[in-house]
Amino acid sequence: MNREVTRLTPGTQVVLRAGTQLPAEGQAATRKPGYIGEITQVLEGTDEPYIVRFSDGAVFTLPRRQLIVRRTLMTAELDMLAPDYVNWTDYVFYRVRVGARAYGLDDADTEEDAIRGVYLPPATLHWSLYKPLEQIELQRPSPTSGAPIEEVYWEVEKFVRLGLAANPAVLEALYTPAVMATSDLGRDLRSIRDAFPSKLLFTTFTGYVMSQFRKMMRARDRGELPQPRHTMHLVRLLLSGLSAARTGEMDVTAQEHATELVAIRTGRMSFEETYNWATTLQRQFEALMTHSPLPDLPDYATANDFLVRVRSQSVAIAAPHAIPD
Repeated sequence: MNREVTRLTPGTQVVLRAGTQLPAEGQAATRKPGYIGEITQVLEGTDEPYIVRFSDGAVFTLPRRQLIVRRTLMTAELDMLAPDYVNWTDYVFYRVRVGARAYGLDDADTEEDAIRGVYLPPATLHWSLYKPLEQIELQRPSPTSGAPIEEVYWEVEKFVRLGLAANPAVLEALYTPAVMATSDLGRDLRSIRDAFPSKLLFTTFTGYVMSQFRKMMRARDRGELPQPRHTMHLVRLLLSGLSAARTGEMDVTAQEHATELVAIRTGRMSFEETYNWATTLQRQFEALMTHSPLPDLPDYATANDFLVRVRSQSVAIAAPHAIPD
């Protein structure tokens, strides 16, 4: 379970990582894993940027990979010892496509859709010290074109929590018409999807979309051209949120505006026109929220009941076993 490696600062207490041994300066002894030290200086432009003074007074210049921040020691050690033979996608119970092809906004040159899904690991992995990954991100070649396909899978509780928070990607996965594979659990999840949309989606949808537009505008100032495909999907998100605010029902395809969306994706609608349309949609979205049929908050009880049912079934799922050498 790899976590993002952060740059450390002077004064940080660190522990020498397991599997690392350093010769003591002027001594025949070694510094064994588990020695505690403190970073005294950070060097720039080198593969060994940290000067560390250990508790016995020895000083070494070390790369980040040899150090564990003391307060995260247990988490880091568990990450290193966690089984690496678990194929989390074996436990996927709901898999869908999202993108232009799934929503009928494609042509012959349209890229492959992305894949999203939800998985339920065995209960034994939840009970153990080695917790399941909350999210998996993969890129695998398309069986037809060979082009890379982006895949994202969420552990079921992570998915439910994000859905209740009106995460756009999760709501899209719940409402896409392009279901690739499902099971009884997946159909159960799909049947309660209306428990998730609420007025919270105004903040999450418009916040994400407009922040992405601001990012693209800064990139344009540096001479980088916005990607029409990405721009189209941002506007489509706004349209789907606007539709939900107006009717109380999610429509991620935005088929009513298919002509305009395809014009964005193919470059026939300029970035300036697209941005102006997006800001207009944002204002309309905001105005609708005061009398929207959407509930103020999602249906936490229904979502929780589903999660408890799913968790109870995870007890019967066989745990993975290491593949013999």
